[in-house]
Amino acid sequence: MFAIHPQKFIVPGIFLVVLGLGNVIVGRERAHLHREVIQELSALEPLPDLVSQSPLMRLQLKRLSLEKFYQRQRTAEARLDFYILVELGGKIFSLLGLTLLCAGGLARAMQSPETFSYRSDSPSTSA
Repeated sequence: MFAIHPQKFIVPGIFLVVLGLGNVIVGRERAHLHREVIQELSALEPLPDLVSQSPLMRLQLKRLSLEKFYQRQRTAEARLDFYILVELGGKIFSLLGLTLLCAGGLARAMQSPETFSYRSDSPSTSA
């Protein structure tokens, strides 16, 4: 019968929990930041004051400013979606890490007591 070593579960479990918590923190903070950016962009008026420009220049500036405004909105929304995904991935990593930690703890609890002793297999040299 093969032996289950708890370290094979515990070390990756700790790594995944730490990695997952980092992703959750970064994802949540950045998503909050991009939500604020989207709210600010939705409150702005995309058209600048074009009264002093010629009619042709007004049309060109109007088109360019609208394109730039919508591009900023799309970029902010894409980044928001990305950081929501990072947060979700962090939660999945943390859950998987906790599962591995539980499996390692269970494997350690199921080991026989003599495997916990740190006895030396070498012959004793005391006289």
